[in-house]
Amino acid sequence: CASETFGYEFTVRGALSQILLLAQAKAIASVPAAPQEERMKAMLAWIDAHLESEIRMEDLAREAHVCQRVCQRLFQRYLHCRPMEYCMQKRVMAAAWMLSTTDEPVTNIAVKYAFSSPSHFSRQFRLATGCTPSEYREKSHQA
Repeated sequence: CASETFGYEFTVRGALSQILLLAQAKAIASVPAAPQEERMKAMLAWIDAHLESEIRMEDLAREAHVCQRVCQRLFQRYLHCRPMEYCMQKRVMAAAWMLSTTDEPVTNIAVKYAFSSPSHFSRQFRLATGCTPSEYREKSHQA
C-alpha cells in the first residue's frame, strides 16, 4: 500500500463495486429482483443523477415510492448507513476525483456538489479522507 498513488482507495473501491455489480448481474440474471432491491436501485441511480443538487430525504423516498422510514430501513439493510451519510460519501468521492483530475478551485467544487459552504465541504472532506481538500489535491498531484 505504501507504493500506491495517493487516493488509490477511491479507485479500488469503485472497481470493486463494479466487479460486484457485474458478478451479481451474471449470477442472478434469471432471478427477478425483489421489490425492495428495485427500490434501492432506483434510489441509488437517483442519487447519482442528483449529486450536484440538494438531496432531501422526502425526494429520495418519493423516488422509490416509499415513506421516509422505509427509505432509511432499506439503506440500513443494504448499505449499513443512513441515506444522507451515503449521499455525503458519494459527494466527497466525486469531489476527490475532481480535486485529483482538475485544477478547479476548491470553492467551485464545493458549490458544484451542493455543499452549504466551502468550510462545510472542507470539514466533511477531512472527516472522510483525513486531510483537507487542498492537501488531498497536493498529495494526488505529487503521486
